[in-house]
Amino acid sequence: ALGKTLLDFSRFDDAFICGPSAMMDDAEAALRELGVPEKAIHLERFNTPGTSVKRATGVQAEGRTVTIRQDGRDRLIALSAEDDSILDAALRQGADLPFACKGGVCATCKCKVVQGEVAMAANYSLEADEVAAGYVLSCQALPKSGDVVVDFDARGMA
Repeated sequence: ALGKTLLDFSRFDDAFICGPSAMMDDAEAALRELGVPEKAIHLERFNTPGTSVKRATGVQAEGRTVTIRQDGRDRLIALSAEDDSILDAALRQGADLPFACKGGVCATCKCKVVQGEVAMAANYSLEADEVAAGYVLSCQALPKSGDVVVDFDARGMA
């Protein structure tokens, strides 16, 4: 209520939110209610070791295969019941892929889906236009279709 009185939110180009998760969720909801466009709201979330990560709901990936493209080479990996993501399966099978938080926060594991369809359990770092362009977080992604190819060499969006 005080913000409506003191600030003209229609004049904001961007809003940046960082802090405890519940506060960030409340601040984001308040900004949306005040008419700030979704693309103008930027969140910076942090993850700590031991933070639980939700698996993509409704996706049965066991037995599916994914082609990982990295450094100009393709590598076929198979997902098992123990894998929570494409990244987990690839690391378990000896791939040397970039990652840091494994919580959907840092985007170090960002790659582009060039074939097939995947589902992400969480996404705290990719912008809507990146997702629309096919980028996913491999630490949060599971294949929804057969013949999935993800490209770690893909460049373009920051």
